[in-house]
Amino acid sequence: MVTDGWEGAGSHVPASALAKVIDGEGRVWRYVRDAAFNLTRIEAPAEGPVGQSFDSQGRRTRQSFADGSSEELVWDDAGRLFQRIFSGAARGARLELEYDELGRVKRP
Repeated sequence: MVTDGWEGAGSHVPASALAKVIDGEGRVWRYVRDAAFNLTRIEAPAEGPVGQSFDSQGRRTRQSFADGSSEELVWDDAGRLFQRIFSGAARGARLELEYDELGRVKRP
């Protein structure tokens, strides 16, 4: 069973607006979106909720997990992913990306 979370005859709902999925074994995944359709919360069976935050341009800036860990994403002025900063078991881990003149990620 798949539902879109919207009611009303004749309404057009994009596929990205799914609110709930029930698999063949009856497990339920729930999806919550903000007004801009950014996926702000995912509830998956046996995994706990995952929360996500977005900036005004729709780029994910933070992801929080049920175990209390999180990942912060930092974007540069050109809108490219610049850093990923981790907490929890990976606390202190940081990934920094550099780009070449064509906007491709450089390899270290």
